[in-house]
Amino acid sequence: MYLRVLIFGFFLLWSCLKGFASEIDSSLYKKRLNLVAGSGMLVYGGTMFMLNELWYKQFERTSFHWFDDSKGWMQIDKWGHIHSAYFESIWSIESLKWAGVPAKKAAVYGAGVAFTYQSTIELLDGFSAKWGASYTDIMANALGCLTAMSQELKWGNQALIVKYSFHPKKYDDKQLQERSESLFGTQWNEVFLKDYNGQTYWVSLNLKQFYKNSKVPEWLNIAYGYSAENMFGGEENKWRGSEGMVYRYDMPRYRQHFLSLDVDFSKIPCQKKGLKTLLVFLNTFKMPFSSLAYDRINGLQFLPIYF
Repeated sequence: MYLRVLIFGFFLLWSCLKGFASEIDSSLYKKRLNLVAGSGMLVYGGTMFMLNELWYKQFERTSFHWFDDSKGWMQIDKWGHIHSAYFESIWSIESLKWAGVPAKKAAVYGAGVAFTYQSTIELLDGFSAKWGASYTDIMANALGCLTAMSQELKWGNQALIVKYSFHPKKYDDKQLQERSESLFGTQWNEVFLKDYNGQTYWVSLNLKQFYKNSKVPEWLNIAYGYSAENMFGGEENKWRGSEGMVYRYDMPRYRQHFLSLDVDFSKIPCQKKGLKTLLVFLNTFKMPFSSLAYDRINGLQFLPIYF
């Protein structure tokens, strides 16, 4: 099963890239395209192999099936899919443009490569007894890819960027801390990727894009953020502990909304290629800044600094 999924993914990626070589005249760009294609295949194959060996092999395999997880984790995980698919599209698009692929074709095929990558993970989920392929995950992946592609086609740049920020969560309540560690891990890199309570996803809008004649700095953005708190289970705060079922309905689950300023790092003037690449990578993350926050528990708040 795993090999069939991997071969399917390789075929789709190859189909996305194979037509470009005949359209590119420059030998330099042909070499770059070969490098992009080879690196992409290597990253794709290596990532899928590691996921299979380190993760999916631990769980029972079944025939392909679907699973509705649309109500889980107050949709924070769906934002994670949007964010991942968006930046995989951006990096793929920029790589293809660097290799000499025309900008509009790079936008379409770059988004296609990212969607293929994400879809392969969904296929692996579909063969796992613990999970299943998710319609809403696929929709979130598509939305992330389309957000990147549509802006490249319309403006040739990203006026709206999907970003991520994180702050670690600790609980004085021993039971909640143990539950958090069992769900999300104890190592920083695990918690950074898995703890939905510490994650915030942002839609960061570049002001200069829409006010071109203003004196607003090109790098200044305004951002809306979304997060959720007190999630100790997918849909409700109950779980099976060592001494039976645990019910923590005293910890209300709630959504949070934020309004803040942000920095579009890709708009910061820079001549050095290495530093410019670093700035593009930093655009994955929201700049820590003061924020207005609102939720149904605490009402409207001003936060001097928010990660």
